[in-house]
Amino acid sequence: MAVPDPAPSTPGPAASPPGAAHGLLRSWGPWLAGGLLMALPFLSPSLAAVTLVGPVPWLLTVHRGVKHAFLKGWAGGFVLVFVALSWMHHVASFIAFASGIYFGLFFAVWAWLVSTVRRARLVPLWVIAPLAGVAYESLALHVTIFPVNWLYLGHSMWPLTLPAQVVELGSVQLLSVLAWTVAGAIAELVLALRASGRAALSAQATWTPAAVAMIAWAFALSWGTARLAALDLQPGPAVGLVQGNVEQSIRLDPEQRAEVVLHHGRLTESLAGRGLELIAWPESTCSATPEVQPDLDAYLGHLARVTGAHLLVGAIGINEPGEPPSNSAFLYSPEGRRVARTDKRVLVVFAETLPVIHRIPALRDPISDWLSEKMGFRPFLKRGERAVPLQAGNTTYGALICYGDTIPQPSEELHAAGAEALLTLSNEAWFPPGELDQHLALATFRAIENRLPMGRSTNTGDTCVIDPAGRIVERLPRDEEGVLVARLPVTELKPVPAWVRRAVTWSLSLAAFVLAALALSRRCVLTSDPKREASP
Repeated sequence: MAVPDPAPSTPGPAASPPGAAHGLLRSWGPWLAGGLLMALPFLSPSLAAVTLVGPVPWLLTVHRGVKHAFLKGWAGGFVLVFVALSWMHHVASFIAFASGIYFGLFFAVWAWLVSTVRRARLVPLWVIAPLAGVAYESLALHVTIFPVNWLYLGHSMWPLTLPAQVVELGSVQLLSVLAWTVAGAIAELVLALRASGRAALSAQATWTPAAVAMIAWAFALSWGTARLAALDLQPGPAVGLVQGNVEQSIRLDPEQRAEVVLHHGRLTESLAGRGLELIAWPESTCSATPEVQPDLDAYLGHLARVTGAHLLVGAIGINEPGEPPSNSAFLYSPEGRRVARTDKRVLVVFAETLPVIHRIPALRDPISDWLSEKMGFRPFLKRGERAVPLQAGNTTYGALICYGDTIPQPSEELHAAGAEALLTLSNEAWFPPGELDQHLALATFRAIENRLPMGRSTNTGDTCVIDPAGRIVERLPRDEEGVLVARLPVTELKPVPAWVRRAVTWSLSLAAFVLAALALSRRCVLTSDPKREASP
C-alpha cells in the first residue's frame, strides 16, 4: 500500500527549539536572582546575613567566563537597584527605573571584569571577585555623574560594630571585600563539589578560599576590638537637635512659612536655660531666606539670645545677582547675630541640579516644570565651593546638609578644616521608612572614618546622636515632633588618615583593571596565534 505524500505546508514562523526557554532561564536567571538576593539586605537590617550569600548566583555563573557578561551584569544590577531603591517609587517610578538603568552599569563593570579575568584563568574566582567589587564601587563614587555610594555591599553590615571599624582603613569598600570573600568561598566550595563530588572535601585547594575568608574576618574583628578598646569616650558639647515633623506639603507652602518657623521657634524656646552650646534645625526648614528677610533674621537672632546657645538653621542662601540660590545653613550667635553660613557642596541630580540638560533650554524647561510639580521646587541651586567649619562656643562643627553624610568627601574635608563634631541637617519627609534606614546606615560610617561624633537634626527622622564608633546612642522616634538634648560623645583617638582609605581602595581597584588588561592582552595573543590557542 502506497503511503501518500504529505500535504504541502505553507511557510510559517519557525518554532522555538525545545528547551530554548529553559536555556534562556539558565543563562539569565542567576543574574536576576543574584540581584534580588543582594537587594534584600537593603530592605531590612534583619536580613544582613543575606549579604554573604547574595552574590553566590553571580559567582557560580561567571566562574568560567560568561558570554554577554556586561549585559547580564547590567540586568542583575538593574534588579538590585530597582528593588533596593524601591522607596523611590514614592516620588516617581520613572526615577526608580532610571536609577536602575544607570547604577546597574556599575554592576555590569563587575561582571565584565570577573568574566574577562576568569576566561584567561589568571587568578581564582575568589580573588578577582572582591577586587572587581571594590572597582565598581570606586567607579560609582568617583567616575560618575554625581558621587554616590548608596548600594555598597558593606553598607548592610553597619549593625556589626566590630568589623565595621575597618572602614577607617579602606572605607566601606573594605567591608564589601569581607562580604565578597565569604561569597567567593561558598561559590568555590559548590563548584568543587559539582566537579569532584565528596572527594573535593579532602582537597586542600577546596578550603583555601574559606581559610582566606576566615583570616580576613579575624583581622577585621581584631582591628575592631583594638580600636574600640582605645576609644575612651568622654561627654562632649551639649546640643539640642530639633525634629519639627512638618508635613512636606506644609513646608513647601509659601503661606505656611511663617507658621513653620514659629513652630520650630516654640520647640527651640523650650530649651532656654539648658546650658546648650548649640541648637540645630533641619535642612531648609521652611525654604525661607533670612539674608533678605529682616524680620526672619531678627527672630532667629532672638531665639539664639533667649536660649543662650548658638542656633544653626537650615534655610536658603542668596548668592550674587544672576546666580541661583544655595541649600544653606546659617549660624546665629548667643548675642543674636548671624555669624556664619555654609552651603551644601554635593547637589542631588534632578532635584537640585540638571547636569548637561541645564544648557539645553528645549529639554531643561519641560523637565524642570515636571520636576517642580513633583518636588515643589525647581532643580537649580549653586553648590558650596569649600568646606566651612562653624565655631560655636568651645567646639568647631562641620555641617552636612541633606545627604552629605552618605558620601565620605564632605565630612573628610570638614575634619581636615578643623571640625571636632559633625552635624547633619536633613529632611526626608519625601520618602518612606526604607530610605531613612539606608540613609542612617551610611551616616554611621562617616563617624567611624573620622572618629567624630555626629548629631542629626531631621524633619521627620532619624534625629539622633552617633558616637565615633558608629553606634546610635540616642534617638527620637520617627514622625513625632520633639527635641533631642544630648552630649556628643568625643574621643582623643586619632582616625586613620583619609589618604590611606583612598590608597587602599584605588590600589585594589587598579589591581582588578590590571588583571583585566592582562587577560585581554593574553586573549589577543592567543587569537593571533592559532597554534598557541589550540595547545593545552
